[in-house]
Amino acid sequence: MGLYNNPNDTDGSGSPVDSTIGTQFRTDHYQKKALIEIRKEQYFSPLADVVSMPKHFGKKIKRYHYLPILDDANINDQGIDAAGLTGNGTDEGTVKSTIIIQRPDVTSTGNGMVWEYAVGEDITFADSLTAAESAAMDIFKALGVF
Repeated sequence: MGLYNNPNDTDGSGSPVDSTIGTQFRTDHYQKKALIEIRKEQYFSPLADVVSMPKHFGKKIKRYHYLPILDDANINDQGIDAAGLTGNGTDEGTVKSTIIIQRPDVTSTGNGMVWEYAVGEDITFADSLTAAESAAMDIFKALGVF
């Protein structure tokens, strides 16, 4: 007993055998994605999601920007490069630390700010940071700050 005509069973005449419960009545096909898109507009229903609900009628939405440690947008080296390796200096096994100094400059084009980079390299992170701090002090002395 099938719901639809069975095209594989024939009665000997070569035509499909009709189902025993009657003619086919489901000729439509429901697409789940289309139904979900329709339900997004219906508020206060069991299927309404948190984002489509009106303000103050659902859960509190909290969004945050996640920036992984090993990402190209993360400019804080701390001895780790994007591949997770600790030797990212000029020589194998050295660590590079960078201190970024932002200062105003009236002669610059753009937003009036200039970035100075103080880079230190050594075998350990602490020594490379000390070298970067020394380079930053040299930049400050050249600018007349100290």
